[in-house]
Amino acid sequence: MAVPSPITRKPSFWSTTAGSLTIAGIVIAILLAAAAVYVIGARAGTAKAGDVRITDCGVSGYTAVVEYIVVNSSGSTQDYRITFEIKDSDGTRVGTGSDSVTGVAPEQAVRGEQNISITSARSPSCVVADVS
Repeated sequence: MAVPSPITRKPSFWSTTAGSLTIAGIVIAILLAAAAVYVIGARAGTAKAGDVRITDCGVSGYTAVVEYIVVNSSGSTQDYRITFEIKDSDGTRVGTGSDSVTGVAPEQAVRGEQNISITSARSPSCVVADVS
């Protein structure tokens, strides 16, 4: 009597060398895309933050007067949301404020002024805390 031969199953594509290489290729493509998005985002954020400069920081009573200039260094019209922090001589934050500048053309300079209520008038300093 003849003994039947065992049934052999064909391995799944994903468990073969070709399948493993396909998975590796997909993972590499995703990592490269994520890195490109990170680099492009980092460049955009850095350029925009560098576009804002404080030109004067004064105090009138318990109000800090921040004068600033925005110079669009990009090649397209930009909108800016600027957050300022006011710190006293010890470095303690005594006030925050924000301003928006919209429709700034490439290489255009726009001056602005923001009045910010502060809790202490001891030798304040003004900093750009964020630009978006």
